[in-house]
Amino acid sequence: MKLLKFLSEFAMSDRYYNIDYLTGRRMTEDPLIQWANIQDELLNRYVSTIKKRKKKNDCLKEILNENSYVIVYSEKNKLVKDAKELIEETDKAQLVQGYAVYYLLQIIRVLATIIEDIEYEYNLYPCLRELFEHYNYDYSKAEIINKKKWTIS
Repeated sequence: MKLLKFLSEFAMSDRYYNIDYLTGRRMTEDPLIQWANIQDELLNRYVSTIKKRKKKNDCLKEILNENSYVIVYSEKNKLVKDAKELIEETDKAQLVQGYAVYYLLQIIRVLATIIEDIEYEYNLYPCLRELFEHYNYDYSKAEIINKKKWTIS
């Protein structure tokens, strides 16, 4: 439900967050921080999968942490000062994105089906359902989560 709420708010106003921020208009929470919070919820839901990947990189993280200097901001606008934390943030984002894509595709498929039903019932043209044809896929949840590149043919 939070994902739907976020998408709705983003569509209605948050996509102009930077302009609103610069002009002093309506102040809402940064959409990037909102998205990071959604990612955290997905992360908590699928924590066992993440722990398996985390163990593989511990040695590399320690080596980089001792031999590098990092200053960057995370998606939640927090300062990241070491390589280990940066790698963990990157790993988390990459893993969680697969789950986010899966849930977004589920939402799009439902909405596309609703549009198709309305068009057939009322004989509406142009056919908006044609815009969503490529969302009718037969991928499993695992295939979607692990897919690295999406192409539209």
